[in-house]
Amino acid sequence: MSVDLNLMKEVILENQETVPRKELIERGEKFEPRANYVLIGLRRAGKSYTLFEHIQRLIKTGEAKPQDILYVNFEDDRMYGFEVTDFDRLLHAYHELFGSDRRPRIFLDEMQNIAGWEKFARRLADSDYRVFLTGSNARMLSAEIHTTLGARYIAREIRPFSFEEFLRFRGIAVSPATVYGPKSSDVKRLCREYLEWGGLAPVFSLTEKREWLQSMRENVLLRDIASRNAIRTTAELEFLLRKLAESVMQPVTGKRLMHIMESSHMTIARNTLTKWLGAMGDAFLIESISNYRDNLSQRMMSRKHYFADTGILRCMLSDPLSKLLENLVALELIRRFGREAVFFYRNGVEVDFFVPEVGLAVQASVSLSSSATFDRETQALVAFSSAAKVNERLIVTLDDEQDLNVQGSPIRVVPLWKWLLGA
Repeated sequence: MSVDLNLMKEVILENQETVPRKELIERGEKFEPRANYVLIGLRRAGKSYTLFEHIQRLIKTGEAKPQDILYVNFEDDRMYGFEVTDFDRLLHAYHELFGSDRRPRIFLDEMQNIAGWEKFARRLADSDYRVFLTGSNARMLSAEIHTTLGARYIAREIRPFSFEEFLRFRGIAVSPATVYGPKSSDVKRLCREYLEWGGLAPVFSLTEKREWLQSMRENVLLRDIASRNAIRTTAELEFLLRKLAESVMQPVTGKRLMHIMESSHMTIARNTLTKWLGAMGDAFLIESISNYRDNLSQRMMSRKHYFADTGILRCMLSDPLSKLLENLVALELIRRFGREAVFFYRNGVEVDFFVPEVGLAVQASVSLSSSATFDRETQALVAFSSAAKVNERLIVTLDDEQDLNVQGSPIRVVPLWKWLLGA
């Protein structure tokens, strides 16, 4: 089944009219003018938003006119039935509208829905088109596809909004006055909202945030994980996701997860469990980090799993605050340093996060008001110095702030809102 040529023209013209008029908060993603890009990331994290922003920038700077833009979202219901052989017809539809000598800038959204898309993408690049593609699955960059695309595209992951971007959405520009001036009370309040409801832009203006996030989670689970991986036992998949949410602060092994499922009368093979966890990672739903001390095989056995957005996590927890805090710290460290650079440490003492390339050791704790909590968090950071080279020790809390010196080791205690802003 193919899409009617006149319907393609209708979609092209409509998008040329509507995309430049969308109201956006600038995220500031910059792109090389002569490069092609594949944008990947969690569903609704902002990939389309980033395309719209770039299109508007091209038009505003005079680098392109609206008629130079060919934007299609393959989750548009009018594109239902689009097949790989229709790509040439899409170009033909554009050229019938604007002439065969005009070369559009091409923006194709949610390309993973079209089997065989990568060969067309390669041909576009080889024909010297400027192309932006997006997808909600890391398999868009699998070894096979990467071989097909070669060095023709730059891959960039688009994550949910950072706290600074969230503040801009709320009308607060980050500056020293934001941190130290009278607006700091507003920033603190908004940080709590960001912690609890996450960084997915569609939820920011909603009153019923939980309902939207639950629907979003189900969409990712059913469409981006179960459907694409031919998983029929969605009840078991949902159960596994909830157990990961409950365990978000603790390292878990595959064997432990299997026992948890078996205790609830859900039998799952080890290779199936590995496949499901991989599918969750491919859909950018979870982030996983390893124990710094273990060898490679041991690292893959025991891992801590975090959720790509705290709002999604919150909807699966009854007492979420400490888990949300540690999850958000994990996401921010991964945002700053990359997922391969962030570890936890557990060997006699427990350190929530360690970034060896800069020697940064981080604990996440809601409060240090309890003497037992204070001693546990600070002593672990001090003891960890004998196991690794530590240049900076940090405890991220909700509200506490002070500089400590514990047994000759400096430790900075900083509130979450200030740390997220790099202050």
